[in-house]
Amino acid sequence: MNGYQKRTQQKIDSIKKAAIELFNVYGLKKVSMDEIAVKANVSKVTIYKYFHSKEELIQEIVKTIFIQITDEIQEVIYSDMPFIEKLESLVFKKKHAASHIQGEFVEKVFSEEDEISQFLDDIYTERIQKLIYDFFDEGKKEGYIHSDIPNDILYQYIKIMRKGLSMQMDELKTVMTQPEVFKQLVHLFFYGLIK
Repeated sequence: MNGYQKRTQQKIDSIKKAAIELFNVYGLKKVSMDEIAVKANVSKVTIYKYFHSKEELIQEIVKTIFIQITDEIQEVIYSDMPFIEKLESLVFKKKHAASHIQGEFVEKVFSEEDEISQFLDDIYTERIQKLIYDFFDEGKKEGYIHSDIPNDILYQYIKIMRKGLSMQMDELKTVMTQPEVFKQLVHLFFYGLIK
């Protein structure tokens, strides 16, 4: 990457970072491109050079965040850590990743944006599902996961639980601020009710 490309990428990153911070604090509708420009220390013209609209900027932010999250998950799953450490790391990475986008930003992303929803579906289908299946296979091989349960069923279980948790986002945020309670919830998620 030459000097011009580096400067361009730094500007794009600065714009995205400023937008995320403002969206999280004030919501999507209340933040203007002028405010993003001031926070990013660039002109409004510069923002429109890289993002043709606020909607496009939002879409690119979400895509960047979820690609980063997917890369982090892949790094953990294919690391040399023991299975249980990987599991803990993945749970807490998800907790960390959730801090990137909050409130109205999350609702907008998951309810109104067809292109973003399709992009996230594609990431889950193409990358995340394979990573999770590989993770299940490792857990089965090491004796942590029942080997007689097919990966498809385990994957459906994870999807159902994830969907349920996303519907309880406000309660989940409170739980995540209490490490011991969060740890108990994670334990229930993976080991169930039966002793």
